[in-house]
Amino acid sequence: MSKQSQHILLIVTFGLIANLTILYLLGERANLYDANGYIKGADYLINHGSYEDFHHVFYGLHVAIIALGRLFFPDQIIQIIIFQIILSLFSMVALYQSVNKLFENKTAALISCLIFIFWWDCIHWNTTLMSESLFCSLTIFIVYILAHFQGLKVDFVKLGILLFAISFTRPTSLVILVGVIVFFPFYYKEPLKQLSVVRKTILSLSFILLSLLGAALMFQKWDFTDAYIKGEVVTYMSTIPDSPLYKEELHVPLNTEKVMMESEVGIVRMAKFMTDYPGYFFTMAVKKVYYLLSFQRPYYSVWHNTYSVIWLALIYGCFAIGYLKCSSDPIKAFVISVIVVNCALIGMSTVDWDNRFFIPMEPGIVLFAGYGAYKFLAKLKYYINMKGYFNLLN
Repeated sequence: MSKQSQHILLIVTFGLIANLTILYLLGERANLYDANGYIKGADYLINHGSYEDFHHVFYGLHVAIIALGRLFFPDQIIQIIIFQIILSLFSMVALYQSVNKLFENKTAALISCLIFIFWWDCIHWNTTLMSESLFCSLTIFIVYILAHFQGLKVDFVKLGILLFAISFTRPTSLVILVGVIVFFPFYYKEPLKQLSVVRKTILSLSFILLSLLGAALMFQKWDFTDAYIKGEVVTYMSTIPDSPLYKEELHVPLNTEKVMMESEVGIVRMAKFMTDYPGYFFTMAVKKVYYLLSFQRPYYSVWHNTYSVIWLALIYGCFAIGYLKCSSDPIKAFVISVIVVNCALIGMSTVDWDNRFFIPMEPGIVLFAGYGAYKFLAKLKYYINMKGYFNLLN
């Protein structure tokens, strides 16, 4: 058996054990947050042949998969969870091959997958019917296509299918779409240099207009100014003042007599709010991004928050090393743009209760963290051997 085959067997085995262990410990969690709504929406789709509510279109593929599973096994959800776990295992293999393609290092690829598996704050979404599991798997498949991209027609077809699929999984697919758009100017950097100034200007203006159109549609559907006026750092924190989970530092309402005009376009309303209250907006945005990136929450235990600090310090350190060592500028541009845009969206809206808004960024971070960890361990082994200590890593 080749080294790659051994690694893939190891990844699938550990991935299966991790997912089944989480499923055993936490159960199916059918009532977790929006999961129950997706299940009801799937049953409505089965009975009426249409989505129950327009906003379900943004989660259309996820709801349709649940509906398909319950069509064959009514009133059950375990079959959908099993599907999510299997799809996640395939995505782990795709992650392995992506890292190996970028760094030509199978050990680094294995480490990336092990980080993904043991990052239980993220992988546990495979065992509930929230849309994060499907979204994460599709994002990894997109990363795989981009890592192996050669500009062939088949590459564009595969990428188009995946982007179409992920667009109906979660609204945050916008983050991935922006990342893919940013990927192409870096991939076609040399041909773009040959274009005339006029064509470059047209392409730039087209990108700006499309970005503004996308932002306008998003802000029209989701009014983020409402969360800011309520002072919500964490989503819906203002609605549970009597709950033991309520924390004042996560609910900082804005004292204002100004009224945001409902007739105004959403993006204009948001821009006005930012210019009217720049200090408040900046402070709240920084706080939200901090909670997003640190995995810290005041309602978590001290032990959990301490674990998150240590784990993320290692992950981010390894990510930085891997990012700097990667020679693929298009992939680096994709990963960084996804991180920046996702952080910007969270800064303008609210952070979640349980780190699931981090999911769009996780595949890209793990992609580089594996090689960073490999370089760190190699350096550590070198110093241990050089100083005559025990051969800990042999």
